[in-house]
Amino acid sequence: MIYVENVFGGLDPGGGRMIFYVDRRKPKTTDEPIGGLEMEEIVHELQIELRMSPASFKSIAEWMTKHVEAAEKQFGPILLPQRKATSEP
Repeated sequence: MIYVENVFGGLDPGGGRMIFYVDRRKPKTTDEPIGGLEMEEIVHELQIELRMSPASFKSIAEWMTKHVEAAEKQFGPILLPQRKATSEP
């Protein structure tokens, strides 16, 4: 099993590409207080890259859309977290 939080990729005539990743917080130590930690940066840790035909990409997109619609019909809207605009990892 692979746990992922985010995905980026795209589709062109040559095929589809999806790269799944998780965000890891990279801490740094501080002098005050001694041994203290603060967040230095967020690192995108790539988990897996999937490549597929355009037809497979479209089929997966339709399958996922169908499941999201069914879940929202049964359980209510799925809210997305607010995110700042960032470039791809």
